[in-house]
Amino acid sequence: MERRVAQWILSVTVAALTLAVMWLLGAGLTGGPTQQQQQPGHTEDQGAALPRPRLLLTPEELEALRGRVREDPRSQEHYAAVRVEAEDTLLSACLTYLISQDQADLAQAKALLNAAVALGSGGNVYNTNYRYADLCIAFDWLHDALTPEERMAAARVILEFTEIWEKRYRQPDWANQTYQMKGANLLAGIALQGTSIDDERAQRLLTESRELLRGNLVPAQAMMLRGNGGMIDGTGYWFRTAYSFILLLDAWRSCSGEDLFEESGIAGLPDWVLRTAQPHNGQFINWHDNSWQRQLWSKEVADIMQPLVARCQSPVAKLLAERGGTTAWRRLLWDDPRVPTVDPDRLPLHRHHEGIGMVTMRSDWSKDATYAAFVCGDYVGYHDWVSANVFYISKRGSLVVDAAVYDEKRGLFGDKHPYDAHNTVLIGSGPSGQGKQAARWTDMREDSEFDLGDIVAYQEDEGYVYACGDATRAYHGEAKLFRRHFLFILPTTFVIYDEVQTSSPEVPVRWMIHGWNKPVVDSPRRRMTFREGQGILTCATLLPAEVEYIEGLGSYEGNGHTGFGVAIRPAEPNTTYEFLHVLEAGGGDPNANVLGHGVLRLVTSGGKPWRVTFSTTNGKPRVSLVSEAQG
Repeated sequence: MERRVAQWILSVTVAALTLAVMWLLGAGLTGGPTQQQQQPGHTEDQGAALPRPRLLLTPEELEALRGRVREDPRSQEHYAAVRVEAEDTLLSACLTYLISQDQADLAQAKALLNAAVALGSGGNVYNTNYRYADLCIAFDWLHDALTPEERMAAARVILEFTEIWEKRYRQPDWANQTYQMKGANLLAGIALQGTSIDDERAQRLLTESRELLRGNLVPAQAMMLRGNGGMIDGTGYWFRTAYSFILLLDAWRSCSGEDLFEESGIAGLPDWVLRTAQPHNGQFINWHDNSWQRQLWSKEVADIMQPLVARCQSPVAKLLAERGGTTAWRRLLWDDPRVPTVDPDRLPLHRHHEGIGMVTMRSDWSKDATYAAFVCGDYVGYHDWVSANVFYISKRGSLVVDAAVYDEKRGLFGDKHPYDAHNTVLIGSGPSGQGKQAARWTDMREDSEFDLGDIVAYQEDEGYVYACGDATRAYHGEAKLFRRHFLFILPTTFVIYDEVQTSSPEVPVRWMIHGWNKPVVDSPRRRMTFREGQGILTCATLLPAEVEYIEGLGSYEGNGHTGFGVAIRPAEPNTTYEFLHVLEAGGGDPNANVLGHGVLRLVTSGGKPWRVTFSTTNGKPRVSLVSEAQG
């Protein structure tokens, strides 16, 4: 540790002296944007040597970065960390050289570049795309210092990668592979343009990937990120999509001068990411395919968030980047001291993420908070699930979970896993839309086959938050109505009221709930108790009046857990059903009784009595809470 600190001090001293000499001698790149950079979207090669760097940095931005390293203590600290990482991190070594212009730093950067080139384009394509992106950036950053032979060797591997990406199936507009492979050809096009290695191919790659970015990827993400939305590929794959998408946005900005960050809606991503992690352990809820127990406070999240500090001026991105521990070169490149650090306690407790049809809610921002997510939104296929009024609850443990398996070897992913692993009302054989794919963002028209659910009402008050989802369209033909009212009364009480109408009495209807551990079912008392970690939740069935509890509804092995489900089936078949459940996440026993259709009397864990009324007037659902003490 002492030796590394000494290296930091020595490296900062050497770098500062080098930069001071460069400044005195007038070294540096020419100021002012080129004619090409003055015209947003213009990337045609005019035959002259193109100014570099072009990827993630412009010459003017590089000169400004050098100035900050000379004069700003915070930047000097970041730069010292970059120099330490330069021992084994390619882009840290390249950025070190760009700033210092020292020949020893260049030698280290070339050594790491040559090692990357030696690896070639082989390997698992789902992981080599990260190596490919680094290679394109390194080629651009070191371009003017490379020999013709070194440029040719690196370019050859880059072009091999692009051939692999071009041969692969063109995935849908939301699929992570579209961003990491075909979309990422933008990086090769920018890096190789004007090098005389294969200018015609470079221009074609640049043109095709530019059209993909502007015509498909940006509008597709903007659709889901609108209104505090999120990424539709869920908590298991947003990492891959976001990493590449943000890189492409910034590469296009630095190359063309056209800033697509605002249009893409990506500025809203940090808030959604923060709100989809459970308070007690920082793990993301298991929404859509998610085969890893990823953590909110991690380097992986921090590296994705860091560019959004500079490009979107996002305080939440800064919080996630700083607490997660960003890779040093990314912190130096995209740091902005003008962006304040946000205090989570000052953030709203609840959020309606309109683009994806999700509502997240919590009692507070502590680790002991009661947390829930409720989802009723569109379906695009692939790693997506039909989110037909599903919900999650946690408090000191993951209490109500989605127990769906993600196991590609067994063919259980996306649209192929058992739908009875979700916390919803299962009508008939399950959602009829499951198994299809929306190939393009233009497929997502209102009332299309992918428009399967909507949050149709949202209310928020100091003591409660309410959302209503309509997932009728998810069950084409078998369901005439599936409307779920989801109410959270702070700090620990939930009320779920479901209205279901089927096409015939023969259509089976089951109310589903799951936990990681086997629940205790007390049929005579109409109670189910779920435990996980230090948490406990009790769910009471108020309606229907006569039900059958089906336990051990299979186990779902995945994500390091085994999930257990319980189905509640009405005793008598009908075409109209009401389900009413009260759930207590604070360890207490639900205290409620039915007063009428959609009306109940409820005493919360704090002992406060409420009269709760769910109603729908002119197609607009709402909830009314009246304290009985107020009459």
